Amino acid sequence: MSSNPPLTFRHPDRYRIACALARADDGAAFGPLGRALDLGNNELAHHLRLLQRAGLIERDHPPGRMRPTILTLTSSGRAALAQHGAVLARLAAEADMAP
Repeated sequence: MSSNPPLTFRHPDRYRIACALARADDGAAFGPLGRALDLGNNELAHHLRLLQRAGLIERDHPPGRMRPTILTLTSSGRAALAQHGAVLARLAAEADMAP
């Protein structure tokens, strides 16, 4: 088996969040993102906090009390997502070649 770089998104929900944000050209608001992924507020907030600490997402707090926080994937997040996907694809290909 070949050596692969470590997977960035160690929890499947973090990978799902990154994938959802990659598809959202203008970012995603907290509430709709949680509903789309079927994640509760506390669970989503926990994963977002870890992704933000890692520099993979950004939170934009527009001025005004009623404006939702917009979440976007950073360029580092997009690169990590691409690398993670490549590792998963390589692992799947290796599994298909196994006897």
